[in-house]
Amino acid sequence: MRALALSLALAALAPIAASAQTSSAPARQCFFSRDWRGWKAVDDKSMYIRIGLHDLYRVEFKNGCPGLTSPNAHLITQSRTGDNVCSALDLDIKVSDLQGFSTPCRSDTLMSRSSAEQTLSPVRLWVIRCALGEVRPGQPFLNSTR
Repeated sequence: MRALALSLALAALAPIAASAQTSSAPARQCFFSRDWRGWKAVDDKSMYIRIGLHDLYRVEFKNGCPGLTSPNAHLITQSRTGDNVCSALDLDIKVSDLQGFSTPCRSDTLMSRSSAEQTLSPVRLWVIRCALGEVRPGQPFLNSTR
């Protein structure tokens, strides 16, 4: 009888333990490549992309991306996994110059807005959001988080 009660108690607690384990794992932030609305290079090793109206992602490149900061740079982007982008490995990014030559850029990090905001000062975030068209230059940078 005691063994039966113990096994019933353990069976009742199993879903709670399983949900605790899954909730501690970070949720994957995915977006559709068709929702990509703009980009801004920080330097030759990273850039920000705007997804939809309000989402911001930071893409970092393992060995840099030559030509990314050039004023004539154009991006050629494709998703390796269809339309759904969930990690840096899903992105295929190339930088094209005016002559039509393209250079592949190997992305190794894709961070969502919340992770990207933690690495930026409020002023830098405001400048990037202005460049992406999320805020107007006349708006104060301290109140522009969303």
